[in-house]
Amino acid sequence: AIGMYGLDEADFSHVSIAGGAYIRALTGEPLPAIELLRRADADGA
Repeated sequence: AIGMYGLDEADFSHVSIAGGAYIRALTGEPLPAIELLRRADADGA
């Protein structure tokens, strides 16, 4: 992920992946909360 976002590994001493949402985001799976926000925006809410 560090390379994916163009960051420098030297700037990090610890990287946590202890979150299902983070893993989903990295694998391209939809995030339920983000999908709800997108739908609400599309509906004009």
